[in-house]
Amino acid sequence: MRRLDRETTPTYRLTGRATDGGGLYCSVEVVIQLTDVNDNNPVFDQSEYTFTLPENSINNTLLLRVTATDKDTGDTGHPLAVLDWYQDLDCLNP
Repeated sequence: MRRLDRETTPTYRLTGRATDGGGLYCSVEVVIQLTDVNDNNPVFDQSEYTFTLPENSINNTLLLRVTATDKDTGDTGHPLAVLDWYQDLDCLNP
């Protein structure tokens, strides 16, 4: 028996059939929709981030935006994190 995985197959459709002793029958379609669990690791959009900063940059210049996502849905889904770093001249010039 294989493991259920919502990310590869979110919905299953089955047909059930009941037959009586005289050969009469009825059919019903059963739809199973899998709910998601937190089973995927987050992944950064890049494996490494590099940026340059001109020496004449003004304070609070956006330096870098980093995002991480995963294949899960709902509260544990995308985007998982968006991090922005801004230049703080007070920090760079003690």
